Amino acid sequence: MLSLIEILAAQDDLITRCQALTVMSEAELRRLIRTSWTVVAPGVYLASRADPTFAQRLRAAVLHAGPESQLADQTALAVYGVPYLPTDSFVRILVPEPVQRVSCGFIKISRTTRMPQPAFVNGLPVVPAHRALTDFVARFQSRRDSLAVAAAVVQRKMISATQFRQEIAEGPARGRSRLRWMLEQLEAGVRSAPEYDVRALVLACPGLAEPLWNPLLRLPTGRLVSPDGFWIDSATASEVDGRDQHSADIAGPDAFDQTYAKRVWMEAAGIDVVSFTGRQPRTASQLVISRIVDAVTRNAGRGLPPGVEIVRPAPPPW
Repeated sequence: MLSLIEILAAQDDLITRCQALTVMSEAELRRLIRTSWTVVAPGVYLASRADPTFAQRLRAAVLHAGPESQLADQTALAVYGVPYLPTDSFVRILVPEPVQRVSCGFIKISRTTRMPQPAFVNGLPVVPAHRALTDFVARFQSRRDSLAVAAAVVQRKMISATQFRQEIAEGPARGRSRLRWMLEQLEAGVRSAPEYDVRALVLACPGLAEPLWNPLLRLPTGRLVSPDGFWIDSATASEVDGRDQHSADIAGPDAFDQTYAKRVWMEAAGIDVVSFTGRQPRTASQLVISRIVDAVTRNAGRGLPPGVEIVRPAPPPW
């Protein structure tokens, strides 16, 4: 039998009522709760009066929900380190349908007949990334914000299109339309929320053809570049060019400089680059689409500049 110190050391200073009663009396437990411990969830105690940390909230939720539970949805994505997640006050937990546990406080419990095989992160059971993402997309109301999250997951190669389609086919009907919309955006080659904004403007503009999204081009120098959008007939590229879309914690410390250099390299190769910040497709949509239309119209019929090749017409398969 484990001692109190061993239990607390293994569980981030947390202990359940059942565990506590194996190492102390009911009276001693009541005294500790009254004087020095904190009730974090029903039957789950923190061995201090401090506010629980994020890691302790995760552990407490799993202890409350039981041994078959898994961290799920947005909580699982946060554990995996996915960026662009909205604020969420809940720790989201998935349990099998027969488990009789209820949501309480910061713990949000969902039941399912399709429990996945968990991954383990820091000793905690977590649903696989594809299940976490599809549950999040199906639940979350803002399609644009969920696309930012989904694109980040895809770019990190955390899921495959096959897994995403399988979740659409096998998951509940609720939220399926959002999942299908998301799959259409990702399969079109969209890999960020600003790219979605630009694509929406392009599709709504009569007479403007849809470009290739995130193709891979080889320039005459041999350098490989991938513009956000590329119209072959007019050798015109669209590029999101802003620090807010190329922050160091997401894409690396040199991301913005590399984006600027990419534009210079494409222009030197004879490609007309229309650049704008990540916010402008929403805050100055008419300006953005008029600049794109002007460039595509002005350069119509030029085709690929000499020495420029299309290596790949879309992002890599995912």
